[in-house]
Amino acid sequence: MSLARLFLRQLAERRTHPELPRPRSRLSRQHLRRALRRPLPVGNGVTYECLGVNIRSDTPQYTTNYRGSVTGFWNLAQDNLVTIDRHTYQFQDNASLIRGGHMIKFGGEFRRASSDRNTANLTDPQFMFDGRFAVNAFADFILGLPSRMDQGSLRVNAVRAPAYAAYMQDDWKVRPNFSITMGVRYEPLIPFYDANDRVSVFRAGQQSTTYPTAPRGLVFVGDQGVAKGGAPVDANNFGPRIGFAWSPKNKTSIRGAYGVFFETPAIHQLSAFSSTQPFSSQVQVNQPFSFSDPYRGRVNAGDGYLVLAESDAAQKRRHVAAARECYSEAMDVWKAIQSQPGFLPIHRKEMETVAAALAKLERGAL
Repeated sequence: MSLARLFLRQLAERRTHPELPRPRSRLSRQHLRRALRRPLPVGNGVTYECLGVNIRSDTPQYTTNYRGSVTGFWNLAQDNLVTIDRHTYQFQDNASLIRGGHMIKFGGEFRRASSDRNTANLTDPQFMFDGRFAVNAFADFILGLPSRMDQGSLRVNAVRAPAYAAYMQDDWKVRPNFSITMGVRYEPLIPFYDANDRVSVFRAGQQSTTYPTAPRGLVFVGDQGVAKGGAPVDANNFGPRIGFAWSPKNKTSIRGAYGVFFETPAIHQLSAFSSTQPFSSQVQVNQPFSFSDPYRGRVNAGDGYLVLAESDAAQKRRHVAAARECYSEAMDVWKAIQSQPGFLPIHRKEMETVAAALAKLERGAL
């Protein structure tokens, strides 16, 4: 085919289909990944159990994480294990079409994000000593009388966040100095969900069949009427937009616009469910029985729902009993610490306070 004949053929095709200009299209695909693993605390195999504490770690496969404080003396704050593996898959297709004074744009997007996170925060106990029993916090530590203990189970997140959207927009140049932009975006809200169904919602009066011991009104994925993401899809999210730009004079420009937009929740908001029962038990025990037996007197009602019921008088009696039990041992530890080379003794006044507290405990006056 000669060059002249090819030119005439293209000209004929343009005249035959003048109303069908070809849109310019762009397809893009993207995959993002973020992985994080905090280092484990340094340890040599020493656990709370081998030190004589009647307690179990929820993550014995990891090195023991020591956290806690003695007010006015030291604060342990080792990093706990956190593993994060996040993926985002995104597909976009955008097209534009110019026809006269109109520039029409349209396209769509599909996005799927995932966040897998394991958090071993407080899977080993955290003890705090503040001096509420023997006035001096170090004396409480020597006596093994913590003011509080926190412990929890491993928190596992497997969040999935699917999303899709479509839009169309027309940039219309009405006059050389006046243009209008009109468009609409469709963006339904698909609730995030957990791959392990670790989501709970409130339904007044409904009793869970998935976890029968849960309080009435607290239901979970798998119960009647509970969607995988905890809520139904919000499918009527249409967002219109309109704007204009007018230049009445060479150095003057007037612009205005209006639009409806929809906010998407942050993906990490769903991770809060992994910190609640029955998926994870996070326990705070105020004035535990002793450092060596912190859970004594506590009742486990089953399925992770913890019941704490004890009078103030009973708490005081068991603290006195625990202090008497560890009195002789505390004195031996105290003497051993004082005899260590290079040990920096506490102030004389504080030493006198400890001695006075120990004497009162021996007499049962504290």
